[in-house]
Amino acid sequence: MKNFNIENALEQTAGDRNLLMEVLKFTMEDFPEVLNDIDVSFSSGNYPELSRHAHKAKGFAGACGAEKLYMASLDLEYAAKDKKENCGELIKTLRSVFDAFIKDPDVIKIINNTE
Repeated sequence: MKNFNIENALEQTAGDRNLLMEVLKFTMEDFPEVLNDIDVSFSSGNYPELSRHAHKAKGFAGACGAEKLYMASLDLEYAAKDKKENCGELIKTLRSVFDAFIKDPDVIKIINNTE
């Protein structure tokens, strides 16, 4: 599993690199807001809302080929549905995986249109 699977990402955008660049930019701009929503939901103990926000995070990740981010989001979504105690740790993992994704050299190349 990769932080960024460019083949999968290009498949999601029908091979359109410019569209992929826009999807990646959109994800990098808007994903932090989803993470904030996840934090607020978790802090308030609202597990149904936490699950919905994790599902949204999973959608972002799936749309741009972020395999590890997708799996971290999926893990959180299911843990929230089951109101598991490990949600806090899964949120930390999700943040860490997002940080690695945005620093991935291939993501940076596409965003900067240098590939």
